Amino acid sequence: MPVTSPGYVELLRSNRTFGRLWGSNMILYIGDWFTVIAMFILAGEASNESPLAIAGVLAVRSFAFAPLEPLTGMIADRFSRKKLMVVANTFSFVVLSCFILMGLLDSLLSVYVLAVLLVIGRALHDPSQSGYLPRVCDKEELLTANALISSGWSLAMGFGALFGGILITLYGVEIGLMIDSLTFLVAAIVISTLPEGGPDRDESREDG
Repeated sequence: MPVTSPGYVELLRSNRTFGRLWGSNMILYIGDWFTVIAMFILAGEASNESPLAIAGVLAVRSFAFAPLEPLTGMIADRFSRKKLMVVANTFSFVVLSCFILMGLLDSLLSVYVLAVLLVIGRALHDPSQSGYLPRVCDKEELLTANALISSGWSLAMGFGALFGGILITLYGVEIGLMIDSLTFLVAAIVISTLPEGGPDRDESREDG
């Protein structure tokens, strides 16, 4: 028999655990754009508005993510995915807060270092979340759940860029970064309330 997937609203209403996970993800996605916009501005200020330096923010994020993903994917196969998501977001919260409080964003190099460190947190969070989904969604829900996460990323890109741009224009880069740091903390707290989720014993067994 064909699998019937629930609708978006139906899934969020019926599966509260997934709803909390999806909500924390939206908070993270929106917050990401606050920091991306802020890093564009900081890179411009540090390089006399060099287009290459500004584009370098995205290049550094992309080149850092690619080699990390296979490694973090293996980690997510062996340890509690819930705990890994909490660790990833707590790490990002601490890193961003330290850069803000210690005033470490006055050079182009420091902006790129921050970009790489935040990518490490994201690279650990994303495969852990993907592996966690089957623990909180049944087969009928998984298709809708993945679609919601994908569409949420696109939606958050628009809202995050819009609200991030407005807020940073009105209150400055530091406020935008502070808000993003809080999104990591909120996400870590929300995820910590979810059920445990990790690899099955046969998934985490050692080869041989």
